[in-house]
Amino acid sequence: MLRSALMLSLIAFLACTPPYDTWWDGRCFYGWMGQLSWTQAAANCVTDSGVLTSIHSAQENANARSYAYGGPIDQGRGYWIGLRCNSTTSKFYWEDGTAVEYTNFGVDTTACNATTGDLHFYMSFNDGKWYNDKDWSWYTRASICKKNYRPEDSICEEYDLVSGTKTCVSIYSASKTTTDGEKRCVSTGGHLGSIHDNTVNDYIRRTAVSRNLLDGVLIGLKQTGSNGTALTWNDNTVVDYTSFNKDFPNNALGQCFAMQTGSIAGNWVNVICDKTTIPFVCTKPAYDFPDVFETSNCPTQNYSDGDMIYSPNFPKSDNKNGCEYLIVGPAGAKNVQVEVIFFETNRCCDTLTMYEGVAGDKKIATLAGSTYNGNVYKSSQGPAMRLVYNVQSGAHVRGWQLKVTAQF
Repeated sequence: MLRSALMLSLIAFLACTPPYDTWWDGRCFYGWMGQLSWTQAAANCVTDSGVLTSIHSAQENANARSYAYGGPIDQGRGYWIGLRCNSTTSKFYWEDGTAVEYTNFGVDTTACNATTGDLHFYMSFNDGKWYNDKDWSWYTRASICKKNYRPEDSICEEYDLVSGTKTCVSIYSASKTTTDGEKRCVSTGGHLGSIHDNTVNDYIRRTAVSRNLLDGVLIGLKQTGSNGTALTWNDNTVVDYTSFNKDFPNNALGQCFAMQTGSIAGNWVNVICDKTTIPFVCTKPAYDFPDVFETSNCPTQNYSDGDMIYSPNFPKSDNKNGCEYLIVGPAGAKNVQVEVIFFETNRCCDTLTMYEGVAGDKKIATLAGSTYNGNVYKSSQGPAMRLVYNVQSGAHVRGWQLKVTAQF
C-alpha cells in the first residue's frame, strides 16, 4: 500500500496504558469497580498517576454515563467524580485543577458556601445528574479515574527504554509475590521481566541499586515441566540468555527466580513462587512504529498470509476515514487469523468489527478502545474474514496495525 513520506518523528504521539483505556477524544479513563469512599477513590486514582474524573460538557457527561451504566463499572450506587465544594471559598473545583465551566447538578445540590460545608459529588446512574453526599468520608461507591492525553514520543509509553535495545523496563519498589507482580505487569501491558542480553540485565540491576532496592527483584523466569528443569519466561519468549549464580538453578529452593541486585553481576537465584515477597521488574517489547504514515485512502486489494493491515493515516492521530478490509487465505488454508500489533481508538465512537467470510454478518469480535494489543482473532468458517472500520470521531488517537496469518 502506498504511504506518504512524512516521517514519524514529526508528530507527537498520544498514549493510554492499561488499565486506562481511550473512551473518547483520545483521553484515558479507567472504571474502578471496587467500592471505596470518596477519599479512598481519589487516592486510588493517584496511585496510577490519574485523578478522579472531571467533566466539561454535556457530551462528556453523556459519554461518562454511557460507559459506566451497564458497562465496566455498573454499580447501583453511582460513581464518584472529582468535583468538590470548598466551603471556605464558596467555590466548586475539580480535583485535576481544571475550571468548572459545566455542571449537571441534581435537585438541591447547587449551593456551595459556609452553611453547606465541604461537599463531594457522585454521578447517578439513573439520570446522569450529580449529587453531593454528606457521608462521602465513609460511604462507598464505584469511581472513574482519568488521565489527560499527553504528548508521547516514547515507544515504551510509561516504561523506560533500555538504550541500544528494543526492551522496555519498569521497576516497582512495592514488594509482591510472583503472582501479584505478574498481575501488576499485565495491567500495564507487560509481564514479569524477561531478559535476553547482558545490557538489559545490567540496566535492571543498576536501576534497582539507584532506588536502594538491594534485596533483589522478581523476574519472570520459571522452572517447569515434569521434573521442574525446563525454563520458561512468563511472556513466552525464548530463553536465549541466562545469568545464574553459581550452583543455580536449583529447583529445591523454589521454581521462580529473582535477580540479586546487591551483586555486581546481577545474578539470578531460585525463590519460592508465591511466598517470596520482594520488589519486581516488568518488561515489554518496544513497539516499532512505521517510519512513514499510511495514506488516508481505503484499500483496493485483498490481504493474505503475512500481510500487515493499517488503519488510514496510521500512526498519525485524528483519522476520520472508515474502511472495509477483505482477508482471503491462500489455497489450502483452513482459516485465517489477525494479531493485534497496536490498537488505539476512541471507545465511544470508533469500532473495528471482524466478520466471518468476505460477506455476511456473523461477527467474530468488535474492538474499540486501547486494550487489545497482542490479542489474536481467528475465522472458524474458512480462510476468509471481513473487517469494517467505523469512525465517528478519530480524534487524538492513532488507529491500529494488524498482522494476518493463514492456518493450514
